[in-house]
Amino acid sequence: MGANLAEGGKVKFTKSLQCPFHGWIFDGSTGNCVTGPDMKPKELDKYAYTEVVNDAGVKLLMPKLCCKEQVKVKKWQVREMFGFIFVWYHAIENLRIAPPSYEPLDILILLKDYHIEAIA
Repeated sequence: MGANLAEGGKVKFTKSLQCPFHGWIFDGSTGNCVTGPDMKPKELDKYAYTEVVNDAGVKLLMPKLCCKEQVKVKKWQVREMFGFIFVWYHAIENLRIAPPSYEPLDILILLKDYHIEAIA
């Protein structure tokens, strides 16, 4: 479960996005959840959520995993070209943060005879 920052999210403090789900604010440069315009990172306790079913019914367990972990979202390399938004996706984080070692193809030559419409 998670909120889509592109749907209902708002730009805050020039370079940050506000989540429409909880109202948390994420710095667009670092992905860190911040507390306000001072860009101070937000830290929260981390819990695990487990359901245990036994004869007495369902029991919810929420043990604390750690204290004061920094909240953040993943960052992606993004480039806008030719009216499209290209996202460099890689499952390995250090390869995802680094820009790709090649340039995207010039697709204008391929698209000149096509009419493309999209709804997001």
